[in-house]
Amino acid sequence: MKDTMTYKGYTGSAHYDDDRIFYGKIEFIRDLVRYESADVDSLHSAFTEAVDDYLDLCQQEGRQPEQPFKGTFNVRMGSELHRRASLCAKEKGADLNQVVKEALEQYLAGAASPSLGTSRSYQELMADIRARQQVRGHKPPTREEVDVALHSERESWE
Repeated sequence: MKDTMTYKGYTGSAHYDDDRIFYGKIEFIRDLVRYESADVDSLHSAFTEAVDDYLDLCQQEGRQPEQPFKGTFNVRMGSELHRRASLCAKEKGADLNQVVKEALEQYLAGAASPSLGTSRSYQELMADIRARQQVRGHKPPTREEVDVALHSERESWE
């Protein structure tokens, strides 16, 4: 997955919108945990703070935080593929779960995107975002411009 970062086993997304705000959410959990920042450099900090806040909140509420990638998921494959996989499993003396796991491992080892299975560092992610912005001719706002925009936005709330 492009535009991701990891912290404490959680994966966070990184996006940029037309309002010149960087934002994201913790991916692969049902709880909705979002974060944002005014500049690229503080997006990672916002993400790590969001993860820490989420874990603290779960602890305060006495509940287990959701864990991404529990190791189980449902696969909808159609009846013909299901039949073929089941026959393959029977011939191998394995169960269907083992056949699907082996097939997925082989697929990811060969045909999948090279970015799967490895997370990019924060520096690589931010360098990629900056490079794409440059290609689009984007000129990042100055710190002063961001401060003025945020101040104006806050005033409109009152």
